[in-house]
Amino acid sequence: MSRQILATGATGTVGREVVRLFYDEGYHIKAAVRNLKNIAVYHRLSRMLVIQHKVS
Repeated sequence: MSRQILATGATGTVGREVVRLFYDEGYHIKAAVRNLKNIAVYHRLSRMLVIQHKVS
């Protein structure tokens, strides 16, 4: 069974580091982001799913 986390704030300063730590430990990451243009830092991560959400 694979280990997974849902990360909110994954494109922020702290969130990027947290996602990297979990990714390096073998986790599959689901990241909820408000703006897809901020996900360029993750373009090489194969175990990551990015979901765009709107805050109202």
